[in-house]
Amino acid sequence: DGTQWLNNHKSEYSYDAAGNNMQQSYFTWFANNWVELSRTIYTWNLQGYNTSYYYMDTVGGVLTNNYQVIFTRDGSNREQTMITQNWANSAWVNNYKTYTYYTGSSTKSDSTYRYNWVNNAWGSATQKIIHSYGLGGYLLQDLQKNYSNNVWNNSSKTDYLYDVNGNQTQQTSYYWYANSW
Repeated sequence: DGTQWLNNHKSEYSYDAAGNNMQQSYFTWFANNWVELSRTIYTWNLQGYNTSYYYMDTVGGVLTNNYQVIFTRDGSNREQTMITQNWANSAWVNNYKTYTYYTGSSTKSDSTYRYNWVNNAWGSATQKIIHSYGLGGYLLQDLQKNYSNNVWNNSSKTDYLYDVNGNQTQQTSYYWYANSW
């Protein structure tokens, strides 16, 4: 405040014996006390891969469920699906899911599709992201397409550049407008 340091906010983390982050809490300083504003709780499989997390925030002074994300993995622990759910009327309600495809034994995905929850069922894919990799397995581009009128249409893309040591040096995003990037 110009004359002394005052508390503002803090984050606290807890870990399991394997070193996996189990919980993250965010606090703000209010009326000379730390007040918890949000909490995220994580779960992991035996191989140390994230299988879910859920987020709570403070509503009326009480931590309340907000949303959760659940992952399914294949035998190589590659993410296959990611399902997001919102907390509504004291229950988890599906929002959307993504399905990720891989070529062969690669750990790098080729494409990801998004499906929305509509009328109590997963609808048709509405979004596709194509992942392109270069030599050394570096991500070169993510190309996003949206589905409308029975056609996949360009939407946006992000290009990535690297130096000779493999360090990312640039990331440029573009939007599709008037038939050009």
